[in-house]
Amino acid sequence: LITDVNQSVSSVLFETLTPINGKVIYRFNDSVHGWQIVASDGTAQGTGVVPINTIGDSGPSDLVSLGTKALFSAVNNQNDRQLYVSDGTVAGTTVLLDINSSGNDNVGSLGLINGLVYFAADDGVNGRELWVTDGTSGGTRMVADINPSGGSEPYGFTLSNGKIYFTANDGTRGRELYVTNGTANGTVFLGDLT
Repeated sequence: LITDVNQSVSSVLFETLTPINGKVIYRFNDSVHGWQIVASDGTAQGTGVVPINTIGDSGPSDLVSLGTKALFSAVNNQNDRQLYVSDGTVAGTTVLLDINSSGNDNVGSLGLINGLVYFAADDGVNGRELWVTDGTSGGTRMVADINPSGGSEPYGFTLSNGKIYFTANDGTRGRELYVTNGTANGTVFLGDLT
């Protein structure tokens, strides 16, 4: 036992241990505060709960390791699901970029492919669309507005034969298969499967 991250409850659930830089971050649920993120450098002093949502369940999900960082989505005190980046320490775990400064970023469906993380997010203008990041705020951008009348809800990012496949809804054909090379022009509908 490195440290007891929650001394008030006898048992907790741990999930998704994600290694980064000789450290780990992981999800845990103590049945009192709900799901939270813990960062650890392997010492008692360097292990603690990351205060993303201090009033309830932060619901962290989609933890992926990207070089010396980990990325994940979580809900803050304002009920805004944002994209977080962590170096494996409590102090080094922060919002990567506030994609929707006037509302809920609604970040999810993170998929690590070829050193980049593809995900869905809502910027408050285009709906929930396809985004990509290299783990820096400057390297985070919307790839394509697949559904110009609302969000396309992309998910299921998969690499096969050098191409990135996923499903999305363009608002006309329903949920269908797409491929992208990480650019708007290179994001293509593959044909009606139904």
